[in-house]
Amino acid sequence: DFLNAQGVPAELVYKVNEGRPNVVDRIKSGGIHLIINTPLGRESFYDDGAIRTNAILHGVLCVTTLTAAAATVQAIRALREHAVTVSALQDLYEVSVPAEADAGGVPRAAEAPSPAGSEPTGSAPAGSEPGALSSTSPAVPLTTGAA
Repeated sequence: DFLNAQGVPAELVYKVNEGRPNVVDRIKSGGIHLIINTPLGRESFYDDGAIRTNAILHGVLCVTTLTAAAATVQAIRALREHAVTVSALQDLYEVSVPAEADAGGVPRAAEAPSPAGSEPTGSAPAGSEPGALSSTSPAVPLTTGAA
């Protein structure tokens, strides 16, 4: 009655264990478009599994917490009040792209020559344990055992 009073067409439907036609029958026949089910108690977990499974199989949105239900109501309200539009992020935010960026706008890494006598990338810093890698070393898979 509450939903109907708020302008949301709704009707009471049997739970799975209460008789037929029940909620699962209505999901399968396409008679349900949104489920708000907040299971509580042992019996409801049987219903919950059947409801969720059939909702997924038939593409019906199934909301299972009061927080998610409130968010769903807000989303439906927003869709009723405003048209859906799609915009590129670049259109929403002014972005300055550095001249040295690639075609996708990603800055290129600076390629400076290594100073004379420096360790090659991936080797351990001077004075460290043999086989240790520096924090700037690329990840290298390690193998163990005889080859």
